[in-house]
Amino acid sequence: MRPFRGEHQMSQSSVEVEKKIESLLPYFNTGAFGAELEKLSTDLDTPTKFFIRSEISRRMKPCDREIDLRGKVPGDVRKYKLHGKICWVDDLALNHYRKRIKLYKGHLTLGLWEELQPPECELKRLKDKKGRSNGLNKDQLAAHYFENSTLFRRSETRYKVFSLVTVLLDDGSIVHGKTLDLSPSGIRVKAASAFSFRVGNTITVRFTQLAEESGYTQLAEGIKYQIIRIKKDMHCEHFIEIGLKAETQIPAINDILAQRSRQIDKKLSTQSDHELDAIQHAGMQLSVVNGSAALPIFLEQSVIRYAMLNSKNKHIWDYWHDGEQHMLNQLLSPERLSLLAKHQSLHVFTYTQTKGTTKYFVTASSQEVSPDLHALLCQLGASSPTWRVFRLDLNSLAQLPPSNTNTDRDKLSHIITIHDLTFSVLADDYRCKRTTNPDTSQLSPFTRKPTRIDDIELIETDVQSPFAALLRHYFAHSLTSAHYFLQKSSTELTVYGFLISSLAPLLNQILKVNDQTESLTLKPIFHRHFYELMKNMMTKKGSLSGVNDELYVAILEQGNGQNRVVIRCKTDLKTTEERANFVKLAKRNGAFIAVRNHLYHTPSLFTFMDRNLWGKLQLNASKKRGLQHSLEQVCLAGTLTDITEEVLIRFNLH
Repeated sequence: MRPFRGEHQMSQSSVEVEKKIESLLPYFNTGAFGAELEKLSTDLDTPTKFFIRSEISRRMKPCDREIDLRGKVPGDVRKYKLHGKICWVDDLALNHYRKRIKLYKGHLTLGLWEELQPPECELKRLKDKKGRSNGLNKDQLAAHYFENSTLFRRSETRYKVFSLVTVLLDDGSIVHGKTLDLSPSGIRVKAASAFSFRVGNTITVRFTQLAEESGYTQLAEGIKYQIIRIKKDMHCEHFIEIGLKAETQIPAINDILAQRSRQIDKKLSTQSDHELDAIQHAGMQLSVVNGSAALPIFLEQSVIRYAMLNSKNKHIWDYWHDGEQHMLNQLLSPERLSLLAKHQSLHVFTYTQTKGTTKYFVTASSQEVSPDLHALLCQLGASSPTWRVFRLDLNSLAQLPPSNTNTDRDKLSHIITIHDLTFSVLADDYRCKRTTNPDTSQLSPFTRKPTRIDDIELIETDVQSPFAALLRHYFAHSLTSAHYFLQKSSTELTVYGFLISSLAPLLNQILKVNDQTESLTLKPIFHRHFYELMKNMMTKKGSLSGVNDELYVAILEQGNGQNRVVIRCKTDLKTTEERANFVKLAKRNGAFIAVRNHLYHTPSLFTFMDRNLWGKLQLNASKKRGLQHSLEQVCLAGTLTDITEEVLIRFNLH
């Protein structure tokens, strides 16, 4: 709960005086005030009695100031008419007002106005510095985006529905939220974390926006849901995600979802008619698969069957391979696979030790060890050249969009995508919590020597076969990062296009230009260091394998629905303490997201175009040559990966 005026730290004597003031407020301007004051202040001296009387009079004085919290508090601020004035307040202030207005006899007084003002915040410490020009204007940073299908197949389909709702709690609080997804029997809602949400409680959800858009007015009256899970929003400490289960079937919801399903089918059918978009989309997917630094592993239940290699992800394979045998079972042990099935994503920390001629892996995920043991693992491992940080993402192939390839996936059931998040430049950040005399024996349960496992079949990403095409399809649709492509025209770089999984992730919402266009832009996260990396890569000064950079992004409310984005990189935040403090302040005063930017050279996009489809493309020769020229100018590609959770683990802030 955000502390309101009067709820800050006080001395013991101040607390006692405040209690007496609170007790006396209801008696103000009544005949009983004097008697109650005497009764409560028998142990107080005359100056304190005088202060109490004066302070009550001051607080009860009528106030005609406006209440405008825009840009002063994190989260959404809405317009209300209170006491004949237009006011802008968030849910916390509104509910505080509703609870306290009776105490102030139904009037907006100076005391109530002061209580609604947020405490002095630390936004000023996050103000962005005016930097020199980044070398690219905003038009060069924006481009059309292609979105992979986001329709998942589960026991029942969950639809990405972003709609405003009002939640009513048992204590009378009114909380505004936003739906994240919707199904016939449940809903996921994002709401302020300051309110008393408890697993097992029943709440009422009013679908205000959906009712207006669909015409099902009964949705605005409220539907009962039971809270089945609560998850912290890793980007902002002021929000949570709430999983809700409907107490009964709701015909109106079923009808709306049926309509949405038909609209999606129609949209996909319409898109297939746009051959040009389809060719470019498929080409971008193939380019991403061939240039991705993530390693896909295909499983038959819990048995590893295939790995898909390219020049960018081979270093992950080599780490778990000693030239004679594979050691992926150290990373994907049966116990860890069970844990991964539960969490869908795991961050695994590992390094190796050599005793004699035997190499041992010390490997544990953040869910497998206590915070102290994790700190010990990081302290010992982060100084080793073999230190690695991996993120494992699990997807059921049945939940991914089906492939058009006429090839059966055989008995394959899952894909695990291994992302190497190691950033050796900032290795000391993992050692921010140190022990003077570490007991290394505590890591013995997580220390294993290699054991031989069944052979894994390796398939190169550029192999031309129906089965390889099927695996590429699943790999492309399992990736959640945002991918961008840069083209060179004379001496200038411009963004050619984007490929994303969906618009749902916070990172993609930040990159979205506006709701009226199908464009994304790098402008919100375009730090001067970003431009320097691009320029170096364009002039071939960059590494042939690509370069990595890490961006810390704070999204701060500015009022009027506007956000201010503040970007920092390792050259701005030079110490572990500076980086950790930036993260804390960003989460406290808005939202925080950490982004890994991997920039690499790529063959031109035309290389990845389907030649059969290209030949059938119905365009005049001049336009076709122009499009081919534009595709051939694409020379760089980048991957933007949300690494927020890993950064929070790194600084012990998760």
